[in-house]
Amino acid sequence: MDELEYVLGLAFDQSVGAVRYLPALEGIARALNAGDHAQAMLRTQLLNLPRLPEEEAYTDIQDKGMKMLFAASGILEASRPDRLLALAPLLDDPDPGVRSDTAGRMIGVIPERAVAMLEELKDSDHLEAARTARTTLLSYTMRTGGDWLRYA
Repeated sequence: MDELEYVLGLAFDQSVGAVRYLPALEGIARALNAGDHAQAMLRTQLLNLPRLPEEEAYTDIQDKGMKMLFAASGILEASRPDRLLALAPLLDDPDPGVRSDTAGRMIGVIPERAVAMLEELKDSDHLEAARTARTTLLSYTMRTGGDWLRYA
């Protein structure tokens, strides 16, 4: 429940009291699981959540999320590098920026998977993810004696 309150707090830039929305959210989840998107959309409209912040605020939300990722990976890496494996699920995140940053942090732990992810993202339409992927691949191939010119 704390996680839900935290995520909703990021989205709405305020505490929304997630507990009171739990029954409605369960109904939305059931509708989505049943493939009834119309029902899920209708139920979502009936939630009467606070108004979302303006579009510019979403950059701040994404920045907060990336700062959390960096903090978590730093803590994990400092305690033991193999603990970075706890971040592996983020390689499947829908956000290309999260996948790119995560792959860059995990390249020393699971290089095959991280390099494959970065290769996939290096030509992405998500410019920041593409830049991070190319820069990380360039640095990695220079360190490992690979063909770094293909990323220069």
